[in-house]
Amino acid sequence: MRAIEPVEIEIGGRKRSLLFSHRILRRAEVELNRARKSRPDELIAIETAINRAVLHGFPHDLTEILLWSGLVDDDPALTVESVSDMISDRLTVVTKLIQAINASYPRPAAAQEVSPPSPLSNGSTSGPSDGFN
Repeated sequence: MRAIEPVEIEIGGRKRSLLFSHRILRRAEVELNRARKSRPDELIAIETAINRAVLHGFPHDLTEILLWSGLVDDDPALTVESVSDMISDRLTVVTKLIQAINASYPRPAAAQEVSPPSPLSNGSTSGPSDGFN
């Protein structure tokens, strides 16, 4: 298991560490659905909300809830409302949120290098050819 690297953000007059583990993203998902008063058949996955936000812009509630969720472990006194009051540079906050979210997902393994077929082969990678192709 790879450790999630926090992203440093200066907000509320101090430097803080922002990170998104599975538990923290789940907390954000629960709070987002609660804040939006979603019925059980209307619940939205946090990944869906984030993907929509990346494509269409971050709504204020999602920005505030993600920021709160990512910071509250280090400062339990924070509330969604208090975090909202701390946001003065929304663009920087959204940029930091995206960096922290990206850091929370595993990176795909590097693609295996595949050697091109030998010029003497028929293009098959199944082994040597007897010349009867």
